[in-house]
Amino acid sequence: MTEEKLPALNIIASAVTTTPKTNTEFINMTFMVDNPKFKDMYLEFSDIDLSEVFKNEMLKEAYENGQLAEYTKIDQTLDNYNIRMIKDDTVIQIQRIRDYFEELSEYADKLIFWVDEITLWSQLIELVYGGSSDNTYELPSYIDFQPIDIKSVVRMSAIRDNDYSYAEELMGTSESLTDSSLSISSFLLTFIKNAGILK
Repeated sequence: MTEEKLPALNIIASAVTTTPKTNTEFINMTFMVDNPKFKDMYLEFSDIDLSEVFKNEMLKEAYENGQLAEYTKIDQTLDNYNIRMIKDDTVIQIQRIRDYFEELSEYADKLIFWVDEITLWSQLIELVYGGSSDNTYELPSYIDFQPIDIKSVVRMSAIRDNDYSYAEELMGTSESLTDSSLSISSFLLTFIKNAGILK
């Protein structure tokens, strides 16, 4: 007997980038699923600038001997926290993201994304499903095309309840490059659950 699919899975998506522009580099990224049955995923991007590495004899030798791998490649699962944490270069991370979404889609008809910045959606789609010459993307049918901008939801909630303290706290969570997408996603998921936005 096959398990019946869920109608949807809510996924909190957050990322830290080098700049707020769409043509930017990702530092780290988190996908946090609103269902304890599924593991969350935290990714760090560790591309090596080989032209810079090869200018330095010691770094070049270390790279050729595979000694840099221990600093640039990590893949571990923390069962106590229900999360998989991965560090690797961008090409491999993109495939991991695709595989992750595909795996989640086996259990739900739709993946609904909640993002902390609406610009993140275009960055994410460009990263994972971009690359075509005519700038069109073929999203899998299980990905909800329109993400939910958490900050907009909170702004509207604050206006309705006349309480801006949570909204002000939320608006300031991702201003610093030192913030981790993992802490941002965890905060956002807790916040919207406590606010009764997710049921």
